[in-house]
Amino acid sequence: MMSSGVSQAETYRIQPYHMNGLNWTLVPDDPERDNIVIVTGFMPNWWDHEYGISFRRDFHLDPEVHAATLRRMAMLLNERFGELPNFFFSPFDYEDSYPTERRYGDALIPALFDIEVSYDEASGHPYTDCAGLSDRQALALTVPDVENHPALRAVMDGRLDADVPIVGELGFEGVMRS
Repeated sequence: MMSSGVSQAETYRIQPYHMNGLNWTLVPDDPERDNIVIVTGFMPNWWDHEYGISFRRDFHLDPEVHAATLRRMAMLLNERFGELPNFFFSPFDYEDSYPTERRYGDALIPALFDIEVSYDEASGHPYTDCAGLSDRQALALTVPDVENHPALRAVMDGRLDADVPIVGELGFEGVMRS
């Protein structure tokens, strides 16, 4: 039963939009579907085991490899699971766009502070070692010139045609205080 004043057309649910099921978007609820959403993730070791797809340095830093890999993954998921009722994996068109999906993984913010990024083939997620800053060092940090930083330029400069839409999200995780 709906709460008073809220029609079914005004309800929303959270839906994954990335092929590993870790990223979410709020979408209008579909009254033709049930309210249970089951999400399964396709983690890097699954991709490697099932299809030999790895997420090494070139996946994250080479825009052509990145786009080609995402297109292949989309094709494979649709071939393998596309017949399932309500199968959904991404609203993005990787054929006619410039995907930035998770470039640098969870290490973009540390990279913007010039912390070295490692590419662990076992996990597929770039990471940085703990910077171990003291409170004084952390408070002394200044905002980097993000627009001109080599890490962001490595992501954005691969887009050769300004008319091609940018799709996906960059990971803004990676900074924690213990």
